[in-house]
Amino acid sequence: MTDYTKIKIGRHHGEDVDLKIDNDTVSRVHAQAWYEPALEMVVVKDLGSVNGTEPAGQAELAGDTIRVGLEGSVVLGEVELSYDQLKASIDAKVAHSDQLTRAQQKEVDKKRFRSISLISLVVVAMLSVAGYFYYTLSANKQAVEASVDELSRALHEAEELMRNPPQIVVELNQEMVSGFLVYSDGTATDTRTGLMWSRCLLGQNWQSATKTCEGSPSTYKGDRTQGAATIANQAALLDKSDWRVPSRTELLTLVQGVESTVFQTVLPNDPMGFVWSSTPHREADSHWNVNFADGKVYWNNNEFLRYVRLVRDLN
Repeated sequence: MTDYTKIKIGRHHGEDVDLKIDNDTVSRVHAQAWYEPALEMVVVKDLGSVNGTEPAGQAELAGDTIRVGLEGSVVLGEVELSYDQLKASIDAKVAHSDQLTRAQQKEVDKKRFRSISLISLVVVAMLSVAGYFYYTLSANKQAVEASVDELSRALHEAEELMRNPPQIVVELNQEMVSGFLVYSDGTATDTRTGLMWSRCLLGQNWQSATKTCEGSPSTYKGDRTQGAATIANQAALLDKSDWRVPSRTELLTLVQGVESTVFQTVLPNDPMGFVWSSTPHREADSHWNVNFADGKVYWNNNEFLRYVRLVRDLN
């Protein structure tokens, strides 16, 4: 039997619950949920709650579980949780578990390395030379992955941002891709956060006829992104003049709970590289960014060139 990563949902403010809901109709440990790739659904199982768990929308009963599709949700007591909210919480726990596993493996590797005695001065010299070249290449790249604690904090912030989706008016016949409202003017609104995104990276041109981004995106130094946003506003990019550079948390919501096919539809022709955020790193002259190739958080010195995707708040 496949060992899926499962989350617990409930009102208990302790280590036993992954998705906490502050509502008296929700039991302390109300239900558990996991994602089944073969079904492309989130599966929810009630854990003997007082007020029960019911399907809604594109969701169906399957034995003692509820299968939730992309447009479905479940109702726990008086609280409704969408597929996107459930999937985002599951993905966050998977990412956190992966980071912990890698950290533990690193500790095991360190202990193993300490136990190995030096064989000869020649081997030491060869390793020193190899280490020098590795350091040189790494220094040129300057992509420093976030620590386990920092990644966990970033994922929690993204989860909190998506936990209480705003009320958004959807016009009749408005095109919607999963949780995104996509517009022909080159913008897309994430209904989980209420943020409107430019569908193209800066430097690309939106083509409404083909619904894609044309050309190669521009790259910017970390301390030049705000200036790029100012220029875009002065030029009324996509007929808007209140664009800004997104925070680390806001960027991370684009990879949390967003399937690759949905991402490529909403944000077409994306090179899946590093994208600057407006969040500074504690190291001087550095900012956080998200690598859309692996969905992880990194920080870089401002001298390095990265992409920029603009965002705006809905009025």
